[in-house]
Amino acid sequence: MIDCVTAQNARRYNNALNQMYQRRYDIFVTRRGWKDLARPDGLEKDQFDTEKAIYLLSIRDDGMVDGGMRLLPTTEPHLLADVFPHFVAGEVPRGPNVFEMTRYFSIRDHAQRRHMRRVRGELLCAMFEYCLVHGGEWITTMLDTFYVHRMRDNNWNEIVLGPPTHYAEGEGVAVKIAVTRENLSWTRSVHGVFWPALRMESTEAVARAA
Repeated sequence: MIDCVTAQNARRYNNALNQMYQRRYDIFVTRRGWKDLARPDGLEKDQFDTEKAIYLLSIRDDGMVDGGMRLLPTTEPHLLADVFPHFVAGEVPRGPNVFEMTRYFSIRDHAQRRHMRRVRGELLCAMFEYCLVHGGEWITTMLDTFYVHRMRDNNWNEIVLGPPTHYAEGEGVAVKIAVTRENLSWTRSVHGVFWPALRMESTEAVARAA
């Protein structure tokens, strides 16, 4: 299952958050070559990892982090509006009903491929579950063009916000995805996740602390 981590309950997840930053460094800096994010401490953090960030994390029983993603309320500074607005033809979608999704990742574990497929699917389901509960109507994200076909396997009927655009390490495209129960249902079906993905204890703790 997926845990929801925010500023309200972050103390309970100090180890998991540190692992998340390490995993992100391994994936995005070491493997993907995002050199602007290189840091001597081996942690991938940027200016949007603030107390406003919402992290969805897949954590094993032994505490190991298998995957995660970051959601940001677009009423706050966020990647698409503040770093890559040129990826959008027109105005960047933002507002209290729009969340930005970035830093979606899963670790490589060739011995547990079936488990890792489930992790990736649970994260996407948890994304919709969280947004549905918190008034989200749209999710924006920027992804590399070579991932577009994988995204379309989910049947989200995403809206492309601009033409493919080059950035330092490749070519990407910005999209927005409707937050609907239909899209959650499609995601469950595609990934075989026929159960609530978001751990209720973590979301209830966030609600109580807010």
